Amino acid sequence: MSEQDLTRCFGDALKILNRASQTRFKMIEKLKKREFKDEIISQTIARLEELKLIDDVKYAHDYVAYRSRSAPIGGRYLQLKLRQRGISKEIAADASKLSAEEEYDLAKKVAEKQLSHYHNLDDQETKQKLARFLQSRGFSSGAVYRIIKGD
Repeated sequence: MSEQDLTRCFGDALKILNRASQTRFKMIEKLKKREFKDEIISQTIARLEELKLIDDVKYAHDYVAYRSRSAPIGGRYLQLKLRQRGISKEIAADASKLSAEEEYDLAKKVAEKQLSHYHNLDDQETKQKLARFLQSRGFSSGAVYRIIKGD
């Protein structure tokens, strides 16, 4: 292992982070694709974490906040998306934990937007389609029930 390889790996990691924040898992994946040795990647990751340039907890909370604003999804789906990005089960569960009221508010926002697609359906069919759609977006049964019931 040379100092030059370590410097090059760290420089590549900074370029990757300049484009978008990364999870530890995704950064390792990207550096492996660039054919750096595991030992060099490990040292680079440790340095990035030391400098707080990679922080899975912060990434998870930022991702949840972003999805809540842009394209809301339920807690279960949030947790799945975080796990797909390499976030540990514990961190994903903590970050994606929404109160019943928060989840209901997000589901209501999504439902209001989705309802415009069902304008030519009867009430029962609209409720069924909306319930399936909300469940597919990871919203809890309780939130879906409240939306369909009309709370």
